[in-house]
Amino acid sequence: MNKIIKVAIQGIGGSFHEAAAGLFFGKPISTVECMSFHELCEALKAGRADYAVMAIENSIAGSILPNYFLLQKYRFSISAEVYLPIHMHLLTLPGVRRSEIKIVESHPMAIRQCSEFLHSMKGIEIRECDDTALAAKRVASEKLRNTAAIANEQAAKKYGLRILERRIETHKKNFTRFLLLSKNPKNEKANKASLSLKWRTRWVVLLMPCKPLSVMI
Repeated sequence: MNKIIKVAIQGIGGSFHEAAAGLFFGKPISTVECMSFHELCEALKAGRADYAVMAIENSIAGSILPNYFLLQKYRFSISAEVYLPIHMHLLTLPGVRRSEIKIVESHPMAIRQCSEFLHSMKGIEIRECDDTALAAKRVASEKLRNTAAIANEQAAKKYGLRILERRIETHKKNFTRFLLLSKNPKNEKANKASLSLKWRTRWVVLLMPCKPLSVMI
């Protein structure tokens, strides 16, 4: 019987991290839900997960700088990278009209990626939360007719919400790069090497193609 791989994700079921993990492994996995990236790293460090999936940068919102510091602190190995197309939708309870919405809630990165759309919604209160899917779950579980969540289509299906507005991200070519982290990597087919550089006051993690070097003595 094959062992089910345990993967730590930031967020809950229906999050973009879960989608990235599913895209990479392409088979059933068991997710370890973490409400912060620090908690995600602790889960991997303690052995509660075999791998962790961590977002590192987005084509619209840019680098997630605190995660670079976590990579420096925990010294995990980068086993792979995943590029996930990010499509943001405005989710509400079924039957809710746009005029009823007074609050929009989501993760800060999702809010940044939808800034132009949100600017067009005059008089709306913007609230940040720990996860896009968590915002969707809250709208559904608390039956909030005056609140919409920004999340993906998987979250809409999982929590029974309606997609009121599709593709509300500012730029339609929107991608997030995720890193697959592990404690004890063994990847004989690896074709990239990770390189951590400090440029002035910022850390940058690069994944660069690598090939065997010819050395003349």
